Amino acid sequence: MWFSYCTAVLQTATLAILLAGCSSPRSRPAVHADRPGSRQDVVEAHARYASAVVAEVDGAPEKALPDYLKAVENDPANEDLVLEVFERLVQSRQLAQAAGVLERFAASPKASAILFSRLGWAYGQLGKTQPAIDTSRKAIQRDPRALSGYQSLSLNYFQSKQGGRVPAVLEEAFKVSGTDPDFLVGLGELFVSLGAQVPECRAVARGRAAQVFHRAFRLGTPDPQLRIRLADGLFALGKDEDAAPIYQVLLKDLPEGPLLRNHVRERLANLYLRGRDPKQAAPLLEEMLRENPTDAQTYYLLGGIAYGEKKFAEAEGFYSKIILLQPDFEPAYYDLAAARLGANQGREALAVLGQARTKFKTGFLLEYLSATAWVGQKDYTNGLAAFTAAEVIARARSTNRLDGFFYFQFGAACERAGQYAEAEKHLEHCLELAPGFNEAKNYLGYMWADRGRNLQRARNLIEQALRGEPKNMAYLDSMGWVLFKLNEPRPALKYLLKAVQFAEAEEDGSVWDHLGEVYAALGDEKKACEAWRKSLALEPSDKVRKKIEARPPNLQR
Repeated sequence: MWFSYCTAVLQTATLAILLAGCSSPRSRPAVHADRPGSRQDVVEAHARYASAVVAEVDGAPEKALPDYLKAVENDPANEDLVLEVFERLVQSRQLAQAAGVLERFAASPKASAILFSRLGWAYGQLGKTQPAIDTSRKAIQRDPRALSGYQSLSLNYFQSKQGGRVPAVLEEAFKVSGTDPDFLVGLGELFVSLGAQVPECRAVARGRAAQVFHRAFRLGTPDPQLRIRLADGLFALGKDEDAAPIYQVLLKDLPEGPLLRNHVRERLANLYLRGRDPKQAAPLLEEMLRENPTDAQTYYLLGGIAYGEKKFAEAEGFYSKIILLQPDFEPAYYDLAAARLGANQGREALAVLGQARTKFKTGFLLEYLSATAWVGQKDYTNGLAAFTAAEVIARARSTNRLDGFFYFQFGAACERAGQYAEAEKHLEHCLELAPGFNEAKNYLGYMWADRGRNLQRARNLIEQALRGEPKNMAYLDSMGWVLFKLNEPRPALKYLLKAVQFAEAEEDGSVWDHLGEVYAALGDEKKACEAWRKSLALEPSDKVRKKIEARPPNLQR
């Protein structure tokens, strides 16, 4: 099976390499002074060539081909012309005739390695296995520093089910000395492709790729396209520290023009994102948008950066733009809904999810985000129905969605809806999936403590959460509350006072309510009423107000 993978990737690379250079500029074929044949034949060849080019420009390639063939007949020693005609025959799928054109020139002692490699490739496509292998080997013998010969030979080995001989071919190319950056970059790309498609080759192939790319880098090249390929190869290997400087220099050196510059910007931005450095990625993506303001992919990346930085309004703008540009791009609806949820805009999130529901099939994300939005609106009936639907869908399609966090949210929604048995079930399952989930330990422990159930286990869970985050206000409050429920008010007071201490940035009325209960249990009614008044100032509550009103009038003020 892995031979077929290699064949596919190498055939793609072969076509790129073997035909590179075939598409020479639409100019007259080169004239060589030592070419055999009469001058009249050469003139005729040029005339035929010009006529073929005109036919192509006029959109009549079928009329151009006979003139190309006549041009070769009149000037058979012109390899540039022969190779160009070969390309046109390949494009018109006349492989046998294309091979014949090359065969006539191959007999010349001046035939190049490129010509032999292309002839070897053509034989392979025609099913002539041994001639294909022999001719590809001749290409290597003619010029060991021409990469196309090794590529053609490798492909022919794979196609003839002799893939076990390919590593030796690429290793032979690796050992050639005096090669130029173009050879090295191309060889590195072949190693990368091989490693990506064939697990058995991965470690060795990627190691060799890195070596040849670094050799190419040390040699240097002024060709910007080759430098881009080099950086892309290093990027594919995860050598970000090597690829980044090349991309950065290219951005300075490349002339203004959207295609190459945007490619470099995109790769460099992705490199920064992969390195978790969105601040450097964002300006590059914004420059790309200035060049191409309808690029939905760039809006998507910028939306992700803004969302990650909790700039939900910016994220919402980017995702909204994507929906305008590509209304059938389903992920944008869910990301827009998530951004609105992050901005506490539950109704607006439900609105965009409603749009998605009319356009796309029901899926996990649609139900999950709807559940989160409904619960945020305190509509627990719809919220729990959506959580249940999300669970059913995930079980049928992709159970990896059902992680600890999902069941934490499901359990919390059940608890808020007063469905304590279901809440307990989901939170217990959450901790089975994520034993180190401190927030879930605290939530379940506090739920039990508040209801006076499973108090020792509740205490154990909250203690575990506190060991992970000893200054967490919510966990300290829970610990104080469970100790209070266990009739241990003195130790409870210590934890609640710490909770108050660490609650300065985000005070919570329930913490002061609990503190009031503990003071009352210790017989300090004055401090109890002071704590309850503080609780009311933070969060109005009839329950807390009645506690104060039940005390003597002198303590109520």
